[in-house]
Amino acid sequence: MRGLIRSGRGASGVEYGMVLALVAIISLGAVEMTGGEVQSIFDGVTAQVATVDDHASAPGGAGEESEVGDTHFLVFTDKANVDPDTDHFSNSVIVPEAAEGASATVSGDASCALWINGAGGGASAVLTAGDELVLRSRSSAESLGVVSCSVSTADDSGSWALATVLFDTTPNAFTFADLADVNPGSEQISDEVILASFDGELSASVDGGAVLVIDGSDAGASASVSVGQSLAVRAMSPAVFDTAKIVEVTVGDYSTDWVITTRSAITQAFGFTGSVQNFVVPDGVSLITMKAWGAGGGGGAVSMTGGGGGYSEADVAVSSGETLSIAVGGGGGSYVSGTAGIFGGGSGGRGGKGGSAGGGGYSGIFLGSLMQADALLVAGGGGGAGNSGTVNGLSRGAGGGGLAGQSISNQVLGGTQTSGGAGPSGNPGGPLVGGNGSSADGYHYSGAGGGGGYFGGAGAKALGTSIGVGGAGGSGYSSGFSTMFVTGQGYDDPSPGTPGNDADPDYASGVGVGGVGAQNGGNGYIVLMW
Repeated sequence: MRGLIRSGRGASGVEYGMVLALVAIISLGAVEMTGGEVQSIFDGVTAQVATVDDHASAPGGAGEESEVGDTHFLVFTDKANVDPDTDHFSNSVIVPEAAEGASATVSGDASCALWINGAGGGASAVLTAGDELVLRSRSSAESLGVVSCSVSTADDSGSWALATVLFDTTPNAFTFADLADVNPGSEQISDEVILASFDGELSASVDGGAVLVIDGSDAGASASVSVGQSLAVRAMSPAVFDTAKIVEVTVGDYSTDWVITTRSAITQAFGFTGSVQNFVVPDGVSLITMKAWGAGGGGGAVSMTGGGGGYSEADVAVSSGETLSIAVGGGGGSYVSGTAGIFGGGSGGRGGKGGSAGGGGYSGIFLGSLMQADALLVAGGGGGAGNSGTVNGLSRGAGGGGLAGQSISNQVLGGTQTSGGAGPSGNPGGPLVGGNGSSADGYHYSGAGGGGGYFGGAGAKALGTSIGVGGAGGSGYSSGFSTMFVTGQGYDDPSPGTPGNDADPDYASGVGVGGVGAQNGGNGYIVLMW
C-alpha cells in the first residue's frame, strides 16, 4: 500500500475506494480488541458513585441531612392569616421506610398534637412506613398571635407555625346621648349601643368611677366585649350643681365621651317665724345642700354687742318624700328685756344694777322631731351681752358656732360637740339649750344668757359689781359631708357681733347679727338647695 501511495501517477477512483475499505476494516478490529477495557472503566465509575450515595444516606454518617422522601421527611408548611382561636391541620407527610419503628414526639403549644392516618391527637406515636402524619394545633386568640409546634424522631425533626390575622380592633363608631339637668349625686345610666364590625374580643373600659353595663348586666370598670353585645354605662352625677362630669368609654382602639351635667340649684329659704316649719323632699332628690345661720345675741348697755350667730353648711343625703323639720332661731332680746332667743337661747338675768341680754337661738334642720338624735345640721346662736357700767370686752356676748361656741375668757365656756358649756363663772348649757344668765341682787350686775346650739353655751353668773358678763355661744353640728363651719365673732374679736360667713351669696342682710345696746339680736336663717 505504501507503494500505491508513493506512486507518481494519479490515483483512479477504483484505487481510492480500495483505500477507504481497508481503513474501515482496521478500525473495526481495533474496537473489538479494546471494547472490554472500556466497559470495565464505566463499571468502575458506577460502583464508586453508588458507594458515595450510600455513605451520605446512612444515619450518623458524614452527611447530616437526608433527602426528602428518605429519613428527612418532617417538612411542614407554616400557615399565616388564619382565623383566631380555631383548630388547624398541617400538610400531611408520608413516613418513609427509613423511619419505620421510629418514635415521634410533638412539643410546643399545649394544643399541638400528632395525627396518624386521620386519627390520634396524642403527643407521641410509633411510626410505620407509609403512615400519613399530620400536625394539629389551635391558633392564637390574639391578633397576629403565633402558635408553634415541633415534632422530632431520633433522626429527624420539623416545625410548624400558625399566625393569626391582623385583627380589626376598631368597632363601628358609637356615641352615648349626653345627659343634662340631672340631680346632683344621682345614679345615671346611658342609652345602649350595639357593638359591631371588629374581630374577636376587644377590651372595654370606662373611667370616672363608672361601670360598664354589658347585655344588661354590670361588668365593672373593664371587661371583654364581642360583636353583637349591647353596651351602656352607669355613673354617679357630680355632687355639685351646674357641674359636668366627663366619662371616657374605650372599646379596642375607639374612645368616646359621655357627659353628665347637673342642673342648676333650686333654692328655698326659711326665715324666722317663731315656730317649726316643714319641708318635704321632692321626688328624685337624694342630696340637699343645707346652709344655716344661728341667731345673734341681744345687745347690752353702754353699747355692748351680742355675739354673732354661727354658720354651718353641709351636703346631706335625704330620700324623696321625707319631711324635714326646720327651726330658724330667734335673736336674743337686748338687756332691756333679756328675752331668750327662740330655739334654745338662754334668758338674760334680771335685777341688781341692771338686766343683761338673752342668747340667740340655734337654727337647725331635723329629720323628725327637734332632738339631737334627729339633727341633720345645726348652727349655734350667739351669747347675749351683759349689762355694764363701762365698756368692757367681758360684757360682750360670745360668737355662736361653728364646730364649737366661743367662750368668754376661760370663765364662761361655749358648747362643744359633746357637752354644754359651763365654766367657773357659767351656768351650764345643755343639749340644744343655752344656759340662763343669773339675776343679781342690788350690789351686782346680772349675767347674760348663752346661745342655743347642738350643745348650748353657758349663761353668765351674776358676779360682777362693775360689769355684767356676756353669755357663751352654742355649738354647731353636721351629719353630712363637705361640711363648713364658721364661728360668729364676739367677745374680743375685731368685729364683735358679725355672723359667720356673712359674705355667702345666700346670706340675707341682718341675719345673725349681734345686737348693740338696746337692739335685739338678728334672727337666724336657713337655705336649702337641691
